[in-house]
Amino acid sequence: MIENLNTYEDKVEANIREHGHAVINTMSDSKTSPVTLSYTVGLSQKGTSDLMMMGFKHEMMHGLLNDTVKLLDKGDLIKDPRRLSKVIQGFDVLLQPVPKLDAARFAYALKSHSKGSDLNLVQVFLPDPQGRFPDDEGCDIGYARMQNHLRLIPNS
Repeated sequence: MIENLNTYEDKVEANIREHGHAVINTMSDSKTSPVTLSYTVGLSQKGTSDLMMMGFKHEMMHGLLNDTVKLLDKGDLIKDPRRLSKVIQGFDVLLQPVPKLDAARFAYALKSHSKGSDLNLVQVFLPDPQGRFPDDEGCDIGYARMQNHLRLIPNS
């Protein structure tokens, strides 16, 4: 078990060295409503916000996180919500800073890869088919629920 964990951590570190970041795919530990979760590690070493997504298939989130990283500038710390175009054809994505307590709770591996830099995690939200985000009036409730689990899952 420890050997597998060390091998996995070595692969993550190799991805960070080669690509500037790695994407971690996992599930929440909620027994009642497990949620898919993908997040980057290593971007904080360059002074850039690390990113996360939840609620969709890992493969899709993994690709979208990599595409989003390509559009961010080195040193781009996202402190306020903003929209970013060119991630998905015809739609913006919403970049929303995650409160530090929630960031630490859902992406604990970030702490070990931040190398002493401030933890700055940003959630990437996808719009529903009408282009509305989870906090927008009229957003498809399915899209809103699957992306808003940080607000719905109580501390355990």
